[in-house]
Amino acid sequence: MLRDKGNTVRASATITQSLRAQNPGIRVANSIYDPADRPAFAHDAVSIVAPSELEFEFDDVIIDSQAYRRAMAHAQANIPPSSSQEESVREAAPSNSQGGPIKGTQDSRLLASSSDDTTVKIWESATGRCISTLQGHTSPVCSVAWSRDRTRLASGSIDKRVKIWDLATGQCVSTLKGHTDWVRSVAWSQDMTQLASGSDNNTVKIWDSATSGCVLTLNGHTSQVQSVAWSHDATQLASGSFDFSVKIWDIATGRCVSTLQGHDSSVSSVAWSRDGTQLASGSLDMTVKIWNPATGHCVSTLQGHNDMVRSVAWSRDAAQIASGSGDNTPKIWDLATGRCISTLKGHSNWVQSVAWSQDRTQLASGSDDNTVKIWDLATGLCVSTLEGHMSSVRSVAW
Repeated sequence: MLRDKGNTVRASATITQSLRAQNPGIRVANSIYDPADRPAFAHDAVSIVAPSELEFEFDDVIIDSQAYRRAMAHAQANIPPSSSQEESVREAAPSNSQGGPIKGTQDSRLLASSSDDTTVKIWESATGRCISTLQGHTSPVCSVAWSRDRTRLASGSIDKRVKIWDLATGQCVSTLKGHTDWVRSVAWSQDMTQLASGSDNNTVKIWDSATSGCVLTLNGHTSQVQSVAWSHDATQLASGSFDFSVKIWDIATGRCVSTLQGHDSSVSSVAWSRDGTQLASGSLDMTVKIWNPATGHCVSTLQGHNDMVRSVAWSRDAAQIASGSGDNTPKIWDLATGRCISTLKGHSNWVQSVAWSQDRTQLASGSDDNTVKIWDLATGLCVSTLEGHMSSVRSVAW
């Protein structure tokens, strides 16, 4: 019998059947894995094996991480495709979305979300209306990020691609190919000349946004890169990995200048403060750590979640941090005291991503319950629930 080394998870019967089909005689059981890896299809859910980067023992059979990847690909191939795979803005539903150019993209009230349903959606946060659905990825979309001028949107997917969307025309203008495994995270530099992406192939890539060419590949992590974040001056990049570390890279030289160690489990999210003096990291060890990137020292550890931390985000004034967790809640932390000042309750499944509104009065959270919630931070109440995604919401960006 499999020795259970980690979290019990739920995934689709389709994947279960694929694992059995490709590995005759094995028994499906619970095992350790990266919870972000789990597929989310609209099928009956059962407990199955979802291997990560380790080997797993099923009675006398050893299956490595590739078995799960093959099973997932096989299952996805047998799911009916969407009506269109065009790299353009498409109408998702006449009642709440429209095709073509997206008007008012520079409006900071517009919110973007990405999902396991392979789409990116653009929402009017004030009305809760989905105004457009971006289709083109062929697998779950793990990350979405606005350019600073809000004219373009980047998305990273399990299909190993990064896409750049021109929201003035409603078109995917570039597909960046180069990663050999899932793309977990994307982030624009502040000057918008470069885009960073982190992947399950343990690397970070830096892309020239004008030419769409990869100009730099950062090697050093020994496991999947879950999150990337630029310093505000775009001279450094932080990356968080399943190797339990945060690395800081000098973009001019491509060298790792610091490795921040202290988490007891995988690092799922990293974020710089706007002034560049602090770096936050969230981990599967259920904590948020605040680092001094100049010294590499951890200056504070925020404890309060009772499940893994999936996402961290700074307020613009760097006075507060938001975190999203597998305990189904976002939390707001006061950095001066290190105390949790608000726990936002309402999601019925893991919170995968959090993002602040530009005026710091609201927080958006994306969840495995397939919704995006918008919270009034003065009252701690959910003021809007955005429904439309057909599967887990992996990322939100305001």
